[in-house]
Amino acid sequence: QTSQWNTFNHMNKYMEGVLSCGAPLDIIGEKDNFAEYKVLVVPAYQLVDSLLVARFTKYVQEGGHLIISCRTAQKNRDGQLWQAKWAGPILKLIGAQIEFFDLMIPETKGIVKMKEKVYNWNNWADVLLADSGTTSVATYENQFYKGKIAVTFRKSGKGTVTYVGVDSENGDLEKDVLASVYSLAGIKTENYPKGIFVFWRAGFNIAVNYSTGYYQLLI
Repeated sequence: QTSQWNTFNHMNKYMEGVLSCGAPLDIIGEKDNFAEYKVLVVPAYQLVDSLLVARFTKYVQEGGHLIISCRTAQKNRDGQLWQAKWAGPILKLIGAQIEFFDLMIPETKGIVKMKEKVYNWNNWADVLLADSGTTSVATYENQFYKGKIAVTFRKSGKGTVTYVGVDSENGDLEKDVLASVYSLAGIKTENYPKGIFVFWRAGFNIAVNYSTGYYQLLI
């Protein structure tokens, strides 16, 4: 589909976004207890089954805040496309239809807009149609799908579901979506610069700097 897609880099955008918000991060398996977490991020989780989707749904209904990104639920556990609509098993959960997906040649840039802020993308974009009760959070701002939906949000039961249909170029969109969901969940966040992470371990704050500059941190 595109040599520019990189699953690890996509996941890393969400991991860096979580840490840049000052939130603790656990990487868990699908059989772990989702209820232990206020926010659950599912990045490009391509192979699913009905049991896993049911667990996601239960998590949301009971008050969890679920963030799902593009390319999730494209295929079944055997790597086969569904005999249904694209990403059929999660469409009811996200409250939207995926009209089609697109990707850019290397020298072309797509633009997404969210809350008056613009972001570039190139690798992957799901073009969404929101169901009744689902809100458009971000839209595509150029190319032939200008005005179409890129990110959706819906309330379900006691929780919420956010679907991020696009893989941004530098991860800024992913971070801003995370910050928005944390705020909704009543979680206080930080806004560390790119490459600055703070971990709480065994009673200590541990700060690390992966950037190329100096940063003074007051805790």
